[in-house]
Amino acid sequence: MNAGFQSGKPWRTLWMLFRRQHRDLIMGELFYLLKASPVWVIPIVTANIIDAASQPKADGLRCVWINAAIGAVMIIQNIPTGMLYGRFTSRAIRGMETSLRSALVRRLQLLSIGYHQRRGGGSLQTKVLRDVESLEQMSRQLIDAGTFAVVSVVVALVVTALRMPAFVPGGSWLISGMPREGWQVPPWWRTQAGMIGLALTVLSTFAVFSILRDRLRIRAMAGIDPLTSLPNRRVAMSRLQQLVVRGRRTQRAFAVFSIDLDDFKPINDAHGHAAGDAVLAAIGQRLRQSIRGNDLIARVGGDEFLLLLDDPSVGSEERLLAYAQRLRKVLLDPIRIGEQELRVGASIGVALFPRDGHDAVALLREADDAMYRAKRGQHDGVHFASAAS
Repeated sequence: MNAGFQSGKPWRTLWMLFRRQHRDLIMGELFYLLKASPVWVIPIVTANIIDAASQPKADGLRCVWINAAIGAVMIIQNIPTGMLYGRFTSRAIRGMETSLRSALVRRLQLLSIGYHQRRGGGSLQTKVLRDVESLEQMSRQLIDAGTFAVVSVVVALVVTALRMPAFVPGGSWLISGMPREGWQVPPWWRTQAGMIGLALTVLSTFAVFSILRDRLRIRAMAGIDPLTSLPNRRVAMSRLQQLVVRGRRTQRAFAVFSIDLDDFKPINDAHGHAAGDAVLAAIGQRLRQSIRGNDLIARVGGDEFLLLLDDPSVGSEERLLAYAQRLRKVLLDPIRIGEQELRVGASIGVALFPRDGHDAVALLREADDAMYRAKRGQHDGVHFASAAS
């Protein structure tokens, strides 16, 4: 785990983190070049078509059709190459995250830090796993933004070098003429240049729409956990901060549920990570179906979830306890994976704003501490931050 990792060389460290995913990263970058190629190819194709239409030559029509075909191919290939870019990049980042998490868990086990046996040990593991989640988010944003910046600069320099116009020393000549019978200007839709311009307008509009849609889809995916399709930690923290700001202004209360699955690690150990992923996906779907529209449930760690309950009646601990127990009952239902039925439980810690904290960090800390107390067997799997330890 320590080989090749140096704090003074972050780029080398990042490259070593992906040492088992180099092929997926390289394939992802190649497909990114193809996906983004319409951005710089379409302007060149458009210029060639305009040149061919404005300066008629013997092979002008052939040049127009060739460039139009190139433009169409560039636009059409944008969709499948975008999907392949997302697939290879996500697989590389997911593989890095899984390898790093497994290595850290093994190291913690070697240090004899038991799972959820002590408050300090559980908090340390939670921090480590959340740091892995943050590294995964950073890698995804760095690959997307960094690749776009580098490719844009390199392509701009290359295109400028290849398309730089040549200037005639001493100035230039402009020769004009007019037919004796005068100019006969037909309507634009009856001219070859007009039809070509219309076709180019349609193709360019489609290309811009496809690229913008792809950008919006990538931006939306950056806030979604790919396994459970739930919002990720970044979205949850943003929403929590919004609730805190609103609560300070209006004195409206809300609740933070820290949910940690019980007996999940034995499933991974006994049935493999594929079964564990299937269980997490099923848990995510059940949690999504159990909340209301104005509440938010997010996956913030390996088997950890965060529920933000935005309800004016959250001041009643009886109602919150009943709600938490309903969630635990939903999660306790067996999950069928292939021919087997697997069961997981849940420990839930509850913190209330403003009673248990006035900022996001304090609320999360109190909810996590209450969850660890619940995991030690107190209060039937649900514990409130304000209750005595």
